[in-house]
Formats: sequence, C-alpha cells, structure tokens
Amino acid sequence: MKNKFGLVLALLMTTGCSEKIVYLTGPFKTKTDTVVVTVGMQTVNLRIDWNKLQQSSVSKLTEETYAMSDSGLAITHIGSRLVYLKDNASFTQSVKKDTGSTSLITMQVPSTDSASLYVVAVYQLNGVRKALKMGVKQNFRISVNTPINLTLDSLTLIDTDWSLVDTTLTIVDDTIRLTASSTVNNKILNVRATDPYQIGNTFISYSNRIVKFYGSGFEYGNIDGWRKFGIQVLNGSSATTIDKFWPYIDGSLFNLNGEYLIGKQGIIKTTWQ
Repeated sequence: MKNKFGLVLALLMTTGCSEKIVYLTGPFKTKTDTVVVTVGMQTVNLRIDWNKLQQSSVSKLTEETYAMSDSGLAITHIGSRLVYLKDNASFTQSVKKDTGSTSLITMQVPSTDSASLYVVAVYQLNGVRKALKMGVKQNFRISVNTPINLTLDSLTLIDTDWSLVDTTLTIVDDTIRLTASSTVNNKILNVRATDPYQIGNTFISYSNRIVKFYGSGFEYGNIDGWRKFGIQVLNGSSATTIDKFWPYIDGSLFNLNGEYLIGKQGIIKTTWQ
C-alpha cells in the first residue's frame, strides 16, 4: 500500500523589519512505502541564525589524524531532510541565505512517533559546490498538538572532512604517497568521511545513501559516524601511477541542487616497486 501526502512547505526569511514568505504546495514525496502514521498534521520549524552558523563548528578529527578538510568558505545554503524512521518516508526543504540575519524553514507534515532531522550547510556559488557542516537531531516524536521548534544549536553541527584510516601514510603537497608491490594488480587505500546521518549496520541502497564518493573503489558502511571507503589503485604500465577520488554529499536528498564535495580532492601517487 502506498500513500501520498499533500505537503505544504512554507519558507520564511526575515529581512530587517520585513518578511518574505514563499509557499510551496504539494503533494511532495521522496519515497513512501507501506506508510503507517498517526492521523493529523503538525508543524516542524527550523530557525537558522546565519551569524551564529558562520562561527560555530565541532571537528571530529584529532591531531593524530591525517585529514583533508576545507576552510575559509562562507555558507550560502541550508538543506534539511526530515526522515520518518519506521515508515520509510522523508520530506525535504532548503533555504538560501539573503540579506537577513535569520531564516525559518517550516514543514507541515504528518505526526509520527519516530523522526530524525538531517541538516547540511553548503557553499554554492559560480559552479562550485562544497559541503561544509552537518547536523542531526535523532529519533524525536512529532505529535498532533505540539509544534516542533528547533534551532541549529539543537543539532550539534560538525565540520565535514575526510581522512586516511592508515595514518602511517605520507601526505606531501596535498598528495598521498603510496608504495605497493609491482607483483600485485591493485592496492586498496582505506578512507573515511564524516557521516552523522546514516549510522548502523543496516544496508542502504546507493540512491538513498547520503555520503558517497567519486572514484574507483568500495563502500564499507558506517557504524561509528564515519562512512568508510576502499579506494582502489591499479598497477599500470609505468612505475608511478596517479589516481583521484572525492567524497561528496548527494544534495538531491536535501532539496539542494547537485552534489556537494567534502574537503579537498584526494590525489594518490603510487610507486610500484
């Protein structure tokens, strides 16, 4: 059985003493299969303080970790994804920063006893798309008679970044230096990227996976807040080969336009000996 929700999303952005309201009418549906929700609708509000957002962050990395992260870019958009954990349903909305100091994302959605809100803060300008911060509020109830009012402080934002699992490797001039035996056909480089959204042992299809990567390799899952990848380098005809990869966030899952890169591009220089 499949249900369609008639969803009305209102985006409120405050500019000085004036307000600009944009109404988006439904139905909207990302994916809904065998949905069972409590009858009734409720409002979920997410207030964004742009000034505070630019200043606050928490890094998951330590000094001992070899990391490739971004800095110096301003956040231009916020994307949100409200997931109904037991119902296989989701609702998305996004907002672009303008001259106001605050914005409000409002979703009118069915009530449920188990929802999570995922947020991503990105830079998007002149064809450049970078994912900068992630935030999550896990497993909360949306009741008929109680509006949900959240701020980004409720989501504990962290910086996006990726790092090498093997910290014995060397990074020189943003290039990973790797040595491999010339008698093998390939070698796997283990990489991890921040992913507070989809933690657990449950298999997630590629189309619904939020954190992905460009390049050749394998996806190993996420059991601790890091999405792990095995990047494959192939033994070529020369003594030295160059391979590239780049983790990213699928913006379409947050009502954003395109794919948003995490950190710097990974460049691997392999010496086969």
